[in-house]
Amino acid sequence: MGKYMKPFLVEVKTFAVVMADNAESAASKAKRDVLDIVSDDPNPIIEVKKSLVSLAELTHGWDGQCVPYGGDRNTRLHEILPTAV
Repeated sequence: MGKYMKPFLVEVKTFAVVMADNAESAASKAKRDVLDIVSDDPNPIIEVKKSLVSLAELTHGWDGQCVPYGGDRNTRLHEILPTAV
């Protein structure tokens, strides 16, 4: 991994039209097709939330065992971030 690279929390948003009987069914279908939905959007909205400085800041299912995107594909977050600041 690059010597100066740091982990950042980003939010990726996209929009899709889903055929369904109701909102609950639409959410279920979108969840099932999320990989296709995201890959079909050439311009997703990407918002950098913050630079991460400790494992305590990880949310949304991310933990110290996860491998971040854009790195060397081997280094886990617990090897990059301290447990607490």
